[in-house]
Amino acid sequence: MQSRSSWSLGMVGLALALCLFGCAGSPVASKPLAGAPLCCTGGFDEIKFTAVRRGERSEFELSSASPVMELGGERGYVAGVELPSGTRGLVVQSPHGGFVPMATYIDVRLVLLDAEKQVIEVRRDLPLREDKRVVFPIPPLVEWYFGTQTELPPGVRYVLLLSRPGPGHVLYTYATTRPQPISPSPVGTIALVAL
Repeated sequence: MQSRSSWSLGMVGLALALCLFGCAGSPVASKPLAGAPLCCTGGFDEIKFTAVRRGERSEFELSSASPVMELGGERGYVAGVELPSGTRGLVVQSPHGGFVPMATYIDVRLVLLDAEKQVIEVRRDLPLREDKRVVFPIPPLVEWYFGTQTELPPGVRYVLLLSRPGPGHVLYTYATTRPQPISPSPVGTIALVAL
């Protein structure tokens, strides 16, 4: 007979797993990108830039509540990041949860801006690879994500995180017993670490 405490711990673990699953990139976007009003047609003053600290992981939620920006004929949800002075690189992570077939990730584009918020460069097609991090040590819960590390040119002070509307690159997760495809979504979470 199973004890009440082990049953309770099992239920807590299940609840945490379901929470992580539900929060890790829901493919539902209630505001269609095609009909959404565009921001930033005359500059980037409409976007709130959130300051990050060097070496600390910061998460940004891109959703139907986010501003919509158009870049190269593609619309996407956008979030603004203010980097510490002298940032030389970024670690970019897009959690997907590893729960196939409902898992998604954000195929993000980086718009690199200088101190006057002028575009220095646009980075598309980041070379994402799968990895995981421990979220809770006992019992071990991990978060699966696609990520990369990218160097920045001198003078970058701001970054726009811009989701792609899809369809985009289908990546494969190895969190399951055999590789499974994971599709991009315009909504979800992007995590950054400034280096």
